[in-house]
Amino acid sequence: ESDNITDIGLQHTFLSLKTHHTSLVPPLTHTDQDFHLPPPSLKLTPTLHKLISLNLSNSPAAITDTLLTILAWSTPNLHDIVLRNSAHITDMGVSRLAEGCTLLEHVDVGGCARVGLASFEALGLCCGRTIRVLRAPFCPRVTDECLRALLSLCTHLRVLSVDDCPRVSDAFLEALAADPVPSLEVVEVRDCARVTMRAVRDALARVNRPEREDGTGMASRILRRRGSVDSEMTVCEMNDRMAEMRASNRRRMDLVIKSNATSTALEQVFGTSAGRRGSASGLMDLIFGAF
Repeated sequence: ESDNITDIGLQHTFLSLKTHHTSLVPPLTHTDQDFHLPPPSLKLTPTLHKLISLNLSNSPAAITDTLLTILAWSTPNLHDIVLRNSAHITDMGVSRLAEGCTLLEHVDVGGCARVGLASFEALGLCCGRTIRVLRAPFCPRVTDECLRALLSLCTHLRVLSVDDCPRVSDAFLEALAADPVPSLEVVEVRDCARVTMRAVRDALARVNRPEREDGTGMASRILRRRGSVDSEMTVCEMNDRMAEMRASNRRRMDLVIKSNATSTALEQVFGTSAGRRGSASGLMDLIFGAF
């Protein structure tokens, strides 16, 4: 975390001495092609193939799409990356990172104001079998559509955090309830102004009900493509993803949704001031009232 780290300095860190060129990444053409990882302009051997975890948060001047492109070339075995408050990265950089680092398990893009639908689709398409945790709080471009795209492609996602995302609404929870991801354990939607207690309660009631033994009733998931480049997931690949989800269709843990709405409801039962306590019967009324 530093204001003194620069984009060029980090580029040199992730490249070998023979490839220290600021023009290594091709210039943008402002087309859909930009969202795909270009081949290295030099013969580039991954220099940090043993690197599996990287925290680049709170260095806004240093983290750019160009740096993410170089990371995609240089760190193919990266599992965890934190990019909090990186104001300059866009869907292009995150999409390229997902193409090059297909083993990502934990991604944090909190506070990245220019990250949106294309990033979520790329993470789902390229890392859908590996990603376990995605944190994207304080992201104004994250929408219900972004989350539906991600959940339709990720077979092992356990934690999804979208706190304080103003465009996330009850529609996301309704879609989640209609077509739940069996592996999903925690959804965080605190300070999402368009998420209501009623939607949280309904989603929990529907998702945590006993699963059907035969795995039927799962909504069909759509094929997705990215831009004009032929990167469409084939029917065979989609069937493989669906088979994985059906194999793990029995929910191992109840889903937990963390939101201000649930906190407020609990405070109404327990009280927030010192010496004020809610009764056990009041808590039971709240819990059973949700179902």
